[in-house]
Amino acid sequence: MTEIATPRRNIIAEQVVGRRLSAVTFVLDYIQLQFDPPPILNALTPVRVVCGGRSARFGDELFRNLICEQIPKTIKSVSLVDEQSLRLILDDDSEIAISLRREDYRGPEAVVLYGTNHVCVVI
Repeated sequence: MTEIATPRRNIIAEQVVGRRLSAVTFVLDYIQLQFDPPPILNALTPVRVVCGGRSARFGDELFRNLICEQIPKTIKSVSLVDEQSLRLILDDDSEIAISLRREDYRGPEAVVLYGTNHVCVVI
């Protein structure tokens, strides 16, 4: 599948591109990514991190350390492929990918972004 520029993707990109990842919070069964200054992105489906030739999914032993290593980095671009993934590409080409595969949903949404100026995007 190829990426298409959808309104949701464009809004997410406007909110996070150029912003630094300032915190990662582990909340029971999902992950919250906080950017400096806000927005906040809740990832409610499995997350995968790829960095420096290493890769880990939520639940893997390496995952916590690998995702926390991304904290001082800046988001360079956003890729959204419907029914596949939302990918946040960081300034060193590391990647945080959130699954959008139907089988990975635990509820009605996979991603909730609370942005600046009262922006809210739900996927």
